[in-house]
Amino acid sequence: MRFGLWCFAACASCALALAPSQPPVARRAVIVGATLAPLVVAVSAEAEVYDKKTLPPDSAGRRAALVNFGGLYSDANHPGCTRKVKLAGSAAYITGADEDKVPFKVKGSTQGNVITIDFSPKGGPKDVTGIWTGLGIKFPDGNVWTKIG
Repeated sequence: MRFGLWCFAACASCALALAPSQPPVARRAVIVGATLAPLVVAVSAEAEVYDKKTLPPDSAGRRAALVNFGGLYSDANHPGCTRKVKLAGSAAYITGADEDKVPFKVKGSTQGNVITIDFSPKGGPKDVTGIWTGLGIKFPDGNVWTKIG
């Protein structure tokens, strides 16, 4: 493979030097072009290629996919009642109140575009997972918290 690419690069640089439509090329330019061709081929042959399945875990492609769940949300099931999500690393702390104005505090955790919340202190299920939709958090029961700030 390397030899084939090297031959192609060498032939291409020679063809450029001998092309009649081009102004005459100095001998030095032909020699420099022929000398650099193997370096270009060697560098490109050694380059690593990643697709989405083989990205290293700390690559920029993976970091760009992280979601910031922190902020203020409106809850479609409880109109006028906001939820505030604060983050500390992957830990999430959610505060709010329903229509009865009784404040609640629940804890959760985030991983990628998923947030898992323990609603048991407020009488709900223990491990509810929400998925980031781009505009808010969608829960398995169909409820959506829309991010408003």
